[in-house]
Amino acid sequence: MTETPSLEEVRQARRAQLERYRDERLRMLHLIRNRSAALFWAVISTLAVPVLAAASYYSVAMWNGSRVYHPTICLPWLALLALPVSMIIVRRYRITRRNRITTTLKALADSYEGKVHAQVGPSIDWLNRYWAGPYDLANINYGRYYHVVTLSINDYPVALELDPVPYDGELEPRADIFVACTVPIMPDAGASTLKTLGEKAETFVSSIEEDGFRVELTDGGLCARAKPQKAKQLTEPFIIASLEDTMVRLVKAAVFIGAGPVEPS
Repeated sequence: MTETPSLEEVRQARRAQLERYRDERLRMLHLIRNRSAALFWAVISTLAVPVLAAASYYSVAMWNGSRVYHPTICLPWLALLALPVSMIIVRRYRITRRNRITTTLKALADSYEGKVHAQVGPSIDWLNRYWAGPYDLANINYGRYYHVVTLSINDYPVALELDPVPYDGELEPRADIFVACTVPIMPDAGASTLKTLGEKAETFVSSIEEDGFRVELTDGGLCARAKPQKAKQLTEPFIIASLEDTMVRLVKAAVFIGAGPVEPS
């Protein structure tokens, strides 16, 4: 008969896993540094440089008389003028939308003396301190409305990652809630087995899944992952605000399966 590992053995194994995952996350984070700025200037040079070169060539040729003047020469210059104007308009729209998300999440975080960040670095810091479970490294390539909220509910470290508009069009919108805890018994299979760990826990898990999430039990703790359609809606303040209730229920599920909060590593 296999002996159930002691709590200290579970903690030691957890620390070893966290160390291994930490190295993987930091390597991936290093690779994506300055990606956004490089992409921005690559797009600008691809669009603007050829147009500017063509406009300059034909303008000089017409000025020198080597080519006959034609009104269409104005089109490239108008395009060059329209490019920064359209970029400003799009950027202002995105900033307004992003600020609305930030404001809603800040109100949520302030209720628990938590923090809100709009970059993935603080999320990786939280994961490396608390989360000894797997984490999809593709998530480090975050989209324009990405946010992470880190806080504590009843002494349980909790993180909410929100990425409703992914960086890569092939990726799906996502919203993940992590509750870092020491899991006493790991089930053999995901969310369906999680429900068998107690009637009260099953009640909370079922209510979370009815709201459009999939609940998983991992070595790092409990995780609720929004289904793509649900995650896509999480640019609207009133839907974002409802995530507080989901986080509280996930913590209660952790309590009822006997998973205790973890200390930072």
